[in-house]
Amino acid sequence: MKNLLIVSALFVFVAIGLFRMTTVHPGANLTGPASARVPNDTWLTDFSAAKQQAASENKKLLLDFTGSDWCGYCKLLDAEVLNTAGFKNFAKDYILVRIDFPRSTELSPALKQQNDALAQQFQVSGYPTLIALNSSGREITRQTGYEPGSGPGAYLAQFK
Repeated sequence: MKNLLIVSALFVFVAIGLFRMTTVHPGANLTGPASARVPNDTWLTDFSAAKQQAASENKKLLLDFTGSDWCGYCKLLDAEVLNTAGFKNFAKDYILVRIDFPRSTELSPALKQQNDALAQQFQVSGYPTLIALNSSGREITRQTGYEPGSGPGAYLAQFK
């Protein structure tokens, strides 16, 4: 009987954890086409080109490691932060690089290889992960995960 109680409690905790991972914040519109969830058209995908641009413009880099078509928290980050006017203003000092790991869209072999290598280089352990780099590519700060409803102000404050 005691073992059944322990197993039942463990099941409840696992179920709650899975529910939290897949729950979508009320009001977030995530039903549109995948292209509608892309933060904006200023995100680059070629890290080498972005790094060169950052160096020539003396800007920082912001890497967005995401699972754009399957990660619920990535979609919320896009909707609540990356698609806002506050983020657009914040991003003026950055070259934006989207490092995507989609499940239903096939990446080119070169892009997949680049993204896998960057995830390994920066030791990305979860999605979403945003990493700020200086213009020479050295990490300044990072944020892994997203707390729904926190909005752009609180989320972006750590990158200033």
